[in-house]
Amino acid sequence: MNQKEFYYYVEQHIKDYLPEQEKENVFVYLHPVRKTNDAVRYGLSIRRDGESVSPVIYLEDAWKVYQEGGDKDEIIRNLVEIYRENEVFSNLHLSLDYEEIKDKIVFFVVSKEANRNNLKERVYTDVGQGLVKVYVVQNKLDGQNAVKGNIAITHNLMKSYGYDLDKICEDAERNTPQYFPAVLEPILSAMAGKSRDEFQNPVPDTEGMFILSNPEYYRGAGALFYPDMQKRIAEHFGRNYYVLPSSLHEVLILPEKEGLIPEFLECMVKEINKTKVEREDFLSDKVLYYDREKEQLRIALPEEPQRNRESGDTREAR
Repeated sequence: MNQKEFYYYVEQHIKDYLPEQEKENVFVYLHPVRKTNDAVRYGLSIRRDGESVSPVIYLEDAWKVYQEGGDKDEIIRNLVEIYRENEVFSNLHLSLDYEEIKDKIVFFVVSKEANRNNLKERVYTDVGQGLVKVYVVQNKLDGQNAVKGNIAITHNLMKSYGYDLDKICEDAERNTPQYFPAVLEPILSAMAGKSRDEFQNPVPDTEGMFILSNPEYYRGAGALFYPDMQKRIAEHFGRNYYVLPSSLHEVLILPEKEGLIPEFLECMVKEINKTKVEREDFLSDKVLYYDREKEQLRIALPEEPQRNRESGDTREAR
C-alpha cells in the first residue's frame, strides 16, 4: 500500500471505528491543505450534520507509523482519539465581527517568496528583507492546551466583514507582544533547559549567540518586528548585530565582533535550512544586519548583479 492508497483507506474506513449512532450522521472527506511556505499536506475532516466547523487531522504522521510496521486498526483508532480530543471546535460558534475579534488579531512573519501562492489569498504587509507579516485571529481555548486554532485573515474575509487593513495592523501590533512576549536568551542556556532573560543581564555577554523568540517557541521570529525591538537589542548589547533566520519559530542574534564573516554566516544558515529545517518552518536564507547608528535592519550581503549568461553582461537587470 503506497501513501495515497493508505490515505484513501483511512478515509473509507475511519467511520467503522465510530459509535453506531454516529456513523450515519457524519461526513468524512480527505483534502489537500496548503500550509506555510506553500507546503501541501493531506487532512482528514469528520463533520457532523449541521456543523460549520470541523477539526482537520493531518495524516503524514500516521503514514510514517504505518511505514514502520504499525497496525492499520490501531493507527485509525488513534486518529479517532485525535478527533475526539479536537472535536470541541465543532461546537464553537465563532463570531467574526470585528469588535469580537479585534483583541485576538496577531501577526506572524513568513518568507514572501516561499509563500507566493498563499499570499494571493492572504492579507499581508511587507517588512522588507524578503519577509512579510501575515495576520490571523488567534483562538487559544482555556483548559484545552492541545487545541489551538488560527483563522487566516484573507481578502475574502476582509471583503465579507468590511475589515480595515490599517486597523488590523494597529491591533496586531498591540496584541502580538501580549499573546507572545519576546524572549531573548543565550543559546547555551536554552539548550541546557535553563531559561534566562538576557534583557535582565546587567553585564551583556557580547561574545555569545542568543535566541529571540517567545515563551512557547511558536512563530517567534516575528518578535524581531515588535515595536522598538530591533533598537532595544542594539542598546542592550551596545553594538550592531547580525540576525540569523533560524526558522519561523526563532531567530538567532549575534552581536558584531571582530572576525565575524557574513559570507560564512550565510553559508551556515543555508546549510542548516537545507538539512535541518522542515519546509513549513523555513524563514529565509539571508543573514540580516542591524546598524544602530542608522537604526536600520538590512540584508548583510548585497545581492549580486543579475548576469546574462549568454552575453556575459554584468549590468543590473532593469
